This record gives sequence, structure tokens and C-alpha cells, in this order.
Amino acid sequence: MTTIQSDKTTRQTSVPFVATSFSVNLGLPNYDDTVQPVDTAGASIAVVALRVMRLSKPERGNLTQAYLNLFMTVGSAITAKVAVGRFDTDGVTAVTPTQVEIDASHLKITGTTSPISSSGTTFIIDGLNVVSQIPKKGETNYNADGIILIVQFSRDLTTSDSVRRFELSCAMQMGLL
Repeated sequence: MTTIQSDKTTRQTSVPFVATSFSVNLGLPNYDDTVQPVDTAGASIAVVALRVMRLSKPERGNLTQAYLNLFMTVGSAITAKVAVGRFDTDGVTAVTPTQVEIDASHLKITGTTSPISSSGTTFIIDGLNVVSQIPKKGETNYNADGIILIVQFSRDLTTSDSVRRFELSCAMQMGLL
């Protein structure tokens, strides 16, 4: 669903935008923009390619839509789980997620525990709505101007993998706060 197809009752006051990245680098394997994942027991998460991305959003208003679009050309089969993370108390640093947190968020977003799979040399996430997992105003992990988006790949990205499109297409209902 796109912003144009959204609920007509909110369309009059909703503003579409693409969440801008503070730090996104899905496609360059030599660029380390990841956190080193460790679960609560101190053991490493059993996946090598965890991407934690900080995305900005307007400070005032209620987020009504957040659709993830990711199109990649991959050299070999790949799967991924998508989750929404949280900021540390400083409001800037992403908290390292546990595997349990990633799995729970992915289940709530997709409705399944299964990861999203590539088809041949193409990996597509088209319009996956993640808004249900983004903390709302008044909730514990709410951040006024940012979103933490997590993509956990089944293998490390290589030079044969390339990101063709990455965006979090959103809409925010303005003037209600």
C-alpha cells in the first residue's frame, strides 16, 4: 500500500516522507556500519550480517505509515529478518538487539517466524509495513526524531551483492500533538 492508498480520514492531514538515514550501508562489505551483536547471555548472535540503521523522522506528529522497500541483486541465496530496535537513553545510540528481540519484532511485523528469502539473484522486500513496531509517543522506547531499523541477513554481504533501492516510505499525521 502506498501513501495515496492510505486511509482517507487521515489523508487530509498526513504528510508523506522518506525516512532519511543517519547511517545506512547495506551494500559495501568493507564498510563496517554494524554493531557487534551479543545476546543477554553474552554469546554472539549466530548471524554474521546484522545491519542496525538509524533513520530520522519529523519530530512532531503521529507516524501513520512506514513501509520498507529493499531491492538487492545478490550473488547467492540470502534470507533476512526485519525488526525495529530502540535507542539507548542518550536518544542517539542504537541498543544492540538480542536474537529474541529480533525474532519477536520480525514475527509481529511479518506474522511469521520465517525469514524473507531471495528468489534466484533477486532479494525484494516490497512495502513491508513496520509501523506497528515503531514506539508511539508516550511508550517507553519512543524517540521524537528517529527510528531504529534492523535487517538481519543470513550471511555476510559480499562484493557480488548490491543494493538497488532502500527506503522507508512513511506518512505522519501532523498538527495533532
